Amino acid sequence: MVALAALDDVRLIDFKALGADDRSLVAIEAASAAFPLPIARVFTVVAHRAGVVGGEHAHRRCTQLLVAVHGSVEVRVLADPERPETRRTFHLTHPNQGVLVPPGIWGYQRYEHAGGVLMVLCDRPYEADDYIRDFAVFRDWRASASMVA
Repeated sequence: MVALAALDDVRLIDFKALGADDRSLVAIEAASAAFPLPIARVFTVVAHRAGVVGGEHAHRRCTQLLVAVHGSVEVRVLADPERPETRRTFHLTHPNQGVLVPPGIWGYQRYEHAGGVLMVLCDRPYEADDYIRDFAVFRDWRASASMVA
């Protein structure tokens, strides 16, 4: 039985930020009870110009936590292609917040500034067959998975 992620499964997570007048420190502690996933892989994406679009895919098994460590990143998610009301947009502007994106959710990121950096923490290593990069394939995958559930 396949459990499909719903829009409510995508959520904003706040991290504790410590700081002084001239700096701040944000710690993401994977061993803490508040952290939502084990970390198997971390990568960063750097936008070389404003308006760059990334993502545009879903994962079959991988959960990701997206954190804008520099600049601002618009994150759009879609749970069910047949229901437009399952869309949500987040604006990440500081490294003390992240968006948790579970498997089965279509994701899209737009980098609002040149030099913007998105850090992605994943609960699985890179697996090419985990990616669904074609929206029509995603729509069919969601429909077939919901018939099994």
